[in-house]
Amino acid sequence: MPGAGKEEAHQRTARIKIVQIFLCASVLFALMGCGLGGGGLIGRGVDFSLSVTPGSQTVTAGNLVAYTVTVHSTSGLTPIVQLSVSGLPAGATARFNDAAVTYQGSSTLDILTDPRTPAGTIQFTITGSDPTGKQSVTAMMTIQSGPPPLDFIVSVTPATRTTLGGGSVDYAVSVTSDNAAPVNLAVTGLPIGATATFAPPSITGRGKSTLTIVTQNPTAPGFYGLNVVGTDPTGTQKVPINLNIPSVDFTLDQHAGPSAVIAGGNIVGTVTATPILGPLPTVNLSVIAGLPPGVSASFSPATLGGASTSSDLTLTTTTSTAPGIYQITVQASDASGIQTAQVPFVVITGNPAAGFFLSANPSDAEVMAGGQAFYTILVSNNAGPVPAVTFSLSGLPLNSGAGITPGPFPNSFVLSVSTDPLSDRTAASIIITASGPSGTQQISVGLTVDATP
Repeated sequence: MPGAGKEEAHQRTARIKIVQIFLCASVLFALMGCGLGGGGLIGRGVDFSLSVTPGSQTVTAGNLVAYTVTVHSTSGLTPIVQLSVSGLPAGATARFNDAAVTYQGSSTLDILTDPRTPAGTIQFTITGSDPTGKQSVTAMMTIQSGPPPLDFIVSVTPATRTTLGGGSVDYAVSVTSDNAAPVNLAVTGLPIGATATFAPPSITGRGKSTLTIVTQNPTAPGFYGLNVVGTDPTGTQKVPINLNIPSVDFTLDQHAGPSAVIAGGNIVGTVTATPILGPLPTVNLSVIAGLPPGVSASFSPATLGGASTSSDLTLTTTTSTAPGIYQITVQASDASGIQTAQVPFVVITGNPAAGFFLSANPSDAEVMAGGQAFYTILVSNNAGPVPAVTFSLSGLPLNSGAGITPGPFPNSFVLSVSTDPLSDRTAASIIITASGPSGTQQISVGLTVDATP
């Protein structure tokens, strides 16, 4: 019958669809690790394994320990295994350098213990998981008790003091403690013959102490590294400080260079001798090297001592002085020895017909964005009187301001440049033009502006 044939065809089609549905479901369950009795991909369960090396380690509380976790493939496929760790002791934290590892890969497990982590041996578990399931491996860690954490802080100012042999210096020591026990203070590294006292020698809670170091005369010159040591029942803290014992009883500084001068003009700056202990002894000043032909140097005064600690240094050039870069050596001497300072300067050509000459000190300056730079401009004429001049400026950095006011020496002026606080790092060459009755002279100064952090 025609109707029976159609019914049989419908039944065959239905049976084919049921088989297709069954096959699709079987594949799906297999991929999910649930098909064919839970056998996972291709019916063989979780398709990776884990190993960890070393299996056991010892660490002192407060320190770091590392393990290597390796993933091994059992199927030849390359999914990604996610790693985690459990069972760590109190206060310990773990971090994998790579928590997602492909088959046949490895990851470093760092475990940082806390100083208060309890001592003992623990077993922790590392677990890996991927679409086929999970695998775990265990490792051991033995924690040894570390020293108790310090409950106080010691600080010292200044970091460095300077004195001659036979002199004394003071440091300010501050202590902050959470312990009821006192923090006892001491110092190590003293030069031979030196003594140290603390007033007071111990501090409970918060407080300050004055450390006085008295040196022996003579004491070998040198830069001595000392330690201020604070101790209480929780431990010891060392704070490094320095004691400088020079061979000469004064220091020497110059504020005359680096400068720029037009050949025929003068440079004027200061040289300062600072006593290390007591009043300044008699110090004699001279230039011992570096003067180019035709250039002379003078000091006013040439001898320092007592309350007189600074001298004006004048370098006088001529119109025949060769342009170039020079550096003179200033020497200061007394009964204890010699100190020297270097004064660099550059000579440039100008316009001798103008009847005056310019110099600038410093020739270059560097400031942070938003800061001010200052230059001393000297107008001189060794062949006669100095005429009145007017100034103009060019080459200033963007959004900066400038002004010229009378300076500290006769016929000197101060150029001040205010920079933009929003400026990026920039360098500028500022041209200073001075105009007099008989002509003009130009001199330039450099300015570097550093962007604020």
